[in-house]
Parts: sequence; structure tokens; C-alpha cells
Amino acid sequence: MPRSVVIAALVMASASASASCPPEYQAATELRITLERVDRVWAGEADGAMGMAEVVRNAVACAPAPLTPPDAARVHRIMGLAAVLGGDLERGERLFSAAKSIEPEVPAPARTVGGPEAIEAYRQAEATAPLPPTPGPWLVDGVPQASPQLDRPSVTQRIDGQTIIGTVWLDAGDPVPLSVACDTLSSRRLFAEHLTAAQDALSSFDRDGLAQHVSTAEGTLECMSDPLSSIEAAHLLRLHGVVQWVAGPEQRTLADPWFAAARAIQPRYQFPSSILLPTHPLSVAVTDTMGEPVDDAQLAPSRGMLLVNGMPTHTAPTNRPWVLQHVENGQATLGALVRPGDAIPSWPAPFTRPIVTEAPRQPTRGGIKASTLAVSIGAAALMGVGGGMWGGANHSINKFCPPPNRGCPGDLGTRATTQRGVGIGMLVTGAALGGLGTGLTISDLRAPLGRED
Repeated sequence: MPRSVVIAALVMASASASASCPPEYQAATELRITLERVDRVWAGEADGAMGMAEVVRNAVACAPAPLTPPDAARVHRIMGLAAVLGGDLERGERLFSAAKSIEPEVPAPARTVGGPEAIEAYRQAEATAPLPPTPGPWLVDGVPQASPQLDRPSVTQRIDGQTIIGTVWLDAGDPVPLSVACDTLSSRRLFAEHLTAAQDALSSFDRDGLAQHVSTAEGTLECMSDPLSSIEAAHLLRLHGVVQWVAGPEQRTLADPWFAAARAIQPRYQFPSSILLPTHPLSVAVTDTMGEPVDDAQLAPSRGMLLVNGMPTHTAPTNRPWVLQHVENGQATLGALVRPGDAIPSWPAPFTRPIVTEAPRQPTRGGIKASTLAVSIGAAALMGVGGGMWGGANHSINKFCPPPNRGCPGDLGTRATTQRGVGIGMLVTGAALGGLGTGLTISDLRAPLGRED
């Protein structure tokens, strides 16, 4: 995938939980409608559980007020149902256990879109121990806590009095996104402003101002909601080297790794002549410093995506500084400048799955291949998500946009129309895949013994 597409997708995803949230009243209304539909899906009165899981995640992220424990239980139930429908029975039971820890008296539904398997998974799930309340700025499943509880599924909110700083649904082991953990989010614009101010300080030979702005730009990484580009990372690395270089002749060798790291990203960069003449010794050091040969090392496996100097990768230099960011579930969870010899911050490891040994294939006239099953499962998933989005959009329009002119409050009409369009598109694609899967199934069953084409 082209780098520009990756960056654009991450920017859009990381902003979805904050910038796209509707006004407070509308957010509260949409959350209530969503949770009411959750109850209908759970009771088997509506379809689209897999689509509802994503709708719930987005609605919860925009919650304008503290959520109650029963609200959190409803979220865990729909997430568990979606997991079972997606074939992850173990995860489904874990999420059902979280729901039961809050509302152990809620029985399994008589029927549900997940079928008997989901009902049995809910019955078998054992309630985890409820959380005792502790004073603090966090609400975990509606219970006050001193810190997030990352060893269990939770609806986690950070609050300041009655003000909601951020809300997120987390599975066990998920990191808290910066949009929830930070009091104030930084942005690429703020980052760029400090780097520009640092260059202005360099042009006026203000060493203290240069160092202050570079340090402040680095500090914004801790709560950076947007992924940086490789060019922005290069500017930060280069200006850190400049701070070392202007500190005095005895410090200039310390600037070499910074200049080399920036030069590896932007090999032809030169300071604008309005800041520094090309013949200035500092300009020459920036453009000519090669540094030691880079020594790359594998980073620990991760869930989500690792960005090193603005690029998705799983390697990083051990003898040069570099910019680290981690993105999961469409939101930034980590940002840091890593110097040579620094401890590398940690991130969640990939989920481990039990290894299931396949039984020997039995001779048959024909059979359904894994590729055919994948097409059919993909079709069902698309239709489920599309149905949930389409149904939720219709419900919002019918309830809050009075006929005949359908005048909707705020931007609800635009949002619902877009959601409905995407849902219809997914339904059509899912139906097409379903037809393909049916044809492949017939072809597989007609195949003679041993045929594998």
C-alpha cells in the first residue's frame, strides 16, 4: 500500500473518535438509540450483530456523560455476540464473562442471531470478580477507579469532575488510546509550529529558544493523535542535532547520529538560505554527515501498526535516534523519540491462538474447500456489517427526522445517509460474494475424489 494512503487512512481513523463526534445532545441520543438496538439484537429481534459492534464502539467513543454499569454490560454482550459470529468462541465467552460480572442475573436469550452456539457460550461463561470502587479519575464499567484495568474487557472513561475527557471500549490487553489517556491532545500542526519556531531561533542565533522549541516539539509526541510523516520526523531529528552542534565544538560529535538519521530520510535536504547559508559549517555538517553504517534490529511483534520515522515497519536503528508511534483500533496509543541506548517503550503483543491439529482428510466424493468457506464467511460478515449500518441509519432517520420533509437535527441526516449508503454497498458486495460462494460450493461437491484445483 502506498505510504500516502497509509498515512491518510491513519489520520482519518485516529480522528474518528474525537473530531467527528456530534454535538452533546445528539451524541447522547445516538448512544441511547444504539444501546436500545443492542437489546433488540441480543433478544433476536434484529440482525446485524457484527455491524452493531462497530456502531457501538463509535457511539461509546462519543459518550458525553458517564456510562452506567448496565450500559457497559450491554456493550460487552454485543461485542461477545459479534466475536462468536466471527468464529472466535473463546473471545466471545471472555466478553460474556465481563457482562456477567456486572449483571449476573441477566439470562441467556431464548433466541439470538448468534444461534445456539452463542446462547451456549453465554451460559458457559463464568462471571469475573466485580471491581471494587477506588477513588480516581477513571470509570471502568461505570465504577470509579484509580487507574485503567487492562487485564479485563472494559468500557473505560477518563473524567474530570463531570467532564468526560475520553471514552473507549477495550478488550483485555488493549492499550488506552492517547485520546483518552491525555488531558489535551497534540496535533501535527502544533508540532510543526514548534519546529518552525526552532528554525526561526536558529536564523537569529538564539540557542536557548532553539533548544526550548525542539524540546517542546519532542514533548508533543507523548499525546500526538496524528501519525507523523517521515519528513516531519526528519525535521525533528535534524534540529535535535543542530541543538547539539551549536552548544559548542566539544558537543559536535554528538550531533552526528542525529544528522545521519535525518539524512537517511532526506538525503538532499539543505536549510533555506534565509535560515543558514549553504557554506556555513553547520549547513555543511547537515548535508555531508554520513554517520556510522546503520544497524537495524527487529522490533517486538505488535498488534496494530508500528510507525518508525513515519513509516510502517518492524525494524528500527539501534545506533541512531528514531521516532516511534503505535496505532491500534484506528487510534494512536504511543508516541516517543527513542535515542540510542534508550529502553524501547512496550506495546501489546499479538494475540496467541491455540494450535488445532487438523484431522486426516477422509476420502469423499467431493468436499467444500477452505477457500470456498472463506468466501462464504466473508459474504456473511459483509452482509452482517452492512445490515447493521443500514438498519441503524434508517432507525435514526425514522425516529428523529419528521416527515414529510425529513428535517434532521444537526448533521444527523448527513451522517445517517452516509452510513446507509455504506451499508447498502456492503450488502450488495456481500450478496455478490454469497452467490459466488454458492457456485463454488456446488463445484466443490461435484469434484471427483482427490481433485484439488
